[in-house]
This record gives sequence, structure tokens and C-alpha cells, in this order.
Amino acid sequence: MKSILLAILFLAFASASNAQTPPSTWWIALSFVEQSTYLEGYIDGQVEVAVYVITGALGSTLTPDQTQVLLSMSPREIDRPVLMTAIREFYRDPANTYVQFSHMLQIVADKIRGKQIDDQLRRAREAGLRWHEYIKRK
Repeated sequence: MKSILLAILFLAFASASNAQTPPSTWWIALSFVEQSTYLEGYIDGQVEVAVYVITGALGSTLTPDQTQVLLSMSPREIDRPVLMTAIREFYRDPANTYVQFSHMLQIVADKIRGKQIDDQLRRAREAGLRWHEYIKRK
């Protein structure tokens, strides 16, 4: 667990050092092991932060149903090879070059789950391009 956290911190600082690098370029440049490690840490972090906010910051406890809803918001249940392949395919599409990692992960997970993603994908592409244009001006 400690090595995963260190890897996430390293990757976060490494990616922050060149904020103009598109998310797809950054992801594709990582080795399979780096991608896998980052993904595991990211998914674990999603759930841990959500649980902390609900139970710690808000001072409430989670019911079993709430816990299940919370876990379903994360792609924890998706087979990792399936998820990794879908992420690679997603970022190989030039139209998805600037889609941020967090948006991409939700879109890919929803697609694997059989949900409609067209509107979500369009918004993520627009937001990613706006963010890229903003960063270029800085």
C-alpha cells in the first residue's frame, strides 16, 4: 500500500511538472506497470476520500446500502485487464486527447457497464479542450 501511495505521489508531481502534456500523451507514455499502479491507487483513493468525507468530515456513518452506492460509483468491480484495455483504446482516439483522467475513467467504466456515454463524452471532450487552451495561455 505504501508503495502505491509513493507511486501516485511521484506520478502526480511528474505530471504536474508539464501541465501542457495532454492526458492521453501522459498515459500512453507510462509503462503497463506504471499505468496499473496509478490506476489502483486512483481507484482506492476515490473510495477512501469519499468514505472520509461522509464518515469523518460529515460525522455520519454509512449504511450498507450507502456503502454499496459509494462503491458502485468507482470502477472497483471491473476486471482490471478489461479496464486497462478500455483506457488504452479510449486514449488512442485523437478526439479524446485532452479528456482528463477522472472524466475518462468514469466514461470508460460507464461504457463497460453498458450505459449511454455520448453526452458525457462530448462534455468531457469540450472541458478537456477548454482546460488545455487555458493552460497554454499561462
